[in-house]
Amino acid sequence: MAITIPWDGKFETGYERIDSEHRIFLGLIHELSVQSEKETSKERIGRTLREIRKYADFHFTSEENIMEDVGYPDFEEHKRLHQMLMVQLDGAIYDFHHGAQTAEEIVSFLFQWFALHTTREDKRVAEFVER
Repeated sequence: MAITIPWDGKFETGYERIDSEHRIFLGLIHELSVQSEKETSKERIGRTLREIRKYADFHFTSEENIMEDVGYPDFEEHKRLHQMLMVQLDGAIYDFHHGAQTAEEIVSFLFQWFALHTTREDKRVAEFVER
């Protein structure tokens, strides 16, 4: 069943560029959820997964550039969290293509990661930028 993933104020970091990119990322997760519910072809879901991966890579680079520009003290740790997600996402995509993971499972993983990372780590970055 597709999950409804509305934008929620708890995801707001207060830094418009990051929030705007997060809205797009959340929209892609929702799109994947809808596709998995509609039994969209594996090929089409695979294209959405590639889009999510590419967008995550873009977004993480964008966030990391902001952190470097402002001298964010926990930059290396935050970057490591991004790298860990990319490894996990690559593994999930591989597993999907080899029948070991469903699109629904990937949606759940991505949403949980997004909600936790945004409400904890990204808010810290935005608060530091505000100083």
